[in-house]
Amino acid sequence: DVPAGPEVIDAVRVATGGNQPVSALDGRIYISYDPSRPRIGDYRIGYSLVPLGPISVIGEQQGTSFDAYQTEAGDKLLMVHNGISPAEAMFADAVTGNTVLTWVLRIVGLVLLGVAFSLLLAPIGVVADVIPFLGRIVRMGTGLVAFALAALVGSITIALAWFWYRPLLALVILIVGAGLFYAVSYLGKKREAQAGEAAATQGS
Repeated sequence: DVPAGPEVIDAVRVATGGNQPVSALDGRIYISYDPSRPRIGDYRIGYSLVPLGPISVIGEQQGTSFDAYQTEAGDKLLMVHNGISPAEAMFADAVTGNTVLTWVLRIVGLVLLGVAFSLLLAPIGVVADVIPFLGRIVRMGTGLVAFALAALVGSITIALAWFWYRPLLALVILIVGAGLFYAVSYLGKKREAQAGEAAATQGS
């Protein structure tokens, strides 16, 4: 990283119109009223120095520079690696990074589905709170149902996206999702039965 000098700070202050506070902290420029407590709308600017040397670029040459290449699918492609890298290796790295990001987003989507189903089913537990032990049992059951529904709906959605390109993977995802749905449903019924027996024992 390259530390920001006073001339850079002055240039940023002029570029922003001088209406916002500009300061430097730990070699970075902050456009913020309090850099130690950032808020939405604040900016943090840093510079990195790349030593002179060979680089590998995949893109479209525009005069003496490079710009993103517009593919037929509508995507823009621009990749830069330090050193000499074969195009095949650069594309392989991009595919790997994209695959990891895609699965992370899928997992996040499953978690959000679970939260959404939990919120939809939450009023049932509130109504059941009229009877203390029943409310706890119902909330536990709705939590398991929400997880099962998230696993089922999420796996179906992911499998449909893969079905045309990799049907075998889509089938595996469906089987795993169905297995999770069955396992959670079975566990929920078992816990409800145990809770019911415990409540009956306390009542007697």
